Amino acid sequence: MNLKELLEHLELETVSEFRYFENLAEVMELEEEIEPETLYLLLRDVPQDILSELLDDYFEDTLKGIPDDATDLYTLMTTQHQCFLGLTADDDDARRVFADELYRFRVWYIFDRMASLTDEDGATFPASVSEALALYRVEKMGGDRFQYDYSGCLDYPIDEYAMTFAVDMPRMDAYEDDCCDDDCGCGHDHHDHDCDCGHDHHHHHHDCDCGHDHVHAPVEDDDDSEDILDERGWDTLIHKSLPVIDGEFSDDLPEEEAAELTEEDRAILEELLKDKDFI
Repeated sequence: MNLKELLEHLELETVSEFRYFENLAEVMELEEEIEPETLYLLLRDVPQDILSELLDDYFEDTLKGIPDDATDLYTLMTTQHQCFLGLTADDDDARRVFADELYRFRVWYIFDRMASLTDEDGATFPASVSEALALYRVEKMGGDRFQYDYSGCLDYPIDEYAMTFAVDMPRMDAYEDDCCDDDCGCGHDHHDHDCDCGHDHHHHHHDCDCGHDHVHAPVEDDDDSEDILDERGWDTLIHKSLPVIDGEFSDDLPEEEAAELTEEDRAILEELLKDKDFI
């Protein structure tokens, strides 16, 4: 089946219309051979976010239809899902590998009749994974009951190159998310390490002369620390004589309010001032 024939089957005029769940489901389950090159041409220009969403929706729906006791098949198809997601990058090489993997998946899913079904009379017959899952869906709606054996379907080697994409792509996404500034051109993650601009990129933001908004370590305690605190206005928060957040107690209280302190209150304050740990 060439691209023109595939588009006609999907009832699409151009590849740009490939955007919906039904489009991907039809391609996944179409019982006609589709060459990798045709799959590549169909999916080459589908944006990564759309293709990823379609894959998520399709595999989520498919995994719901796997029998509860078919845990090995569930695990395998979950791995296949992750493999496909790792190949959705808007990159020509990745998309070609995606098409090759999709071709191989379709052969396993549609054409290889490696599942074994046994009906209520004890008769056994082969079926593809797709057929077996479809019959199980019908069974749950009141159709004929079968015993499903998927052990013959589990020999599906995951392409190592494809899995390299699947593992590396989330790492790259996490790296980009961690970068403090998408417009920064230094190429460094400003949260976790130092770059060659000579500045520590941790904690409080400010601008340095290297041209980037970096994250610098908090100031260490030293002889100049009190001056630094004063410059930042912290003396408006912490009273120097009485280490209490301003509000209830302050040396700026009017005399009539200060006079309201009882002798007991004064005694408590004196005891607190003697306690070095409190200070």
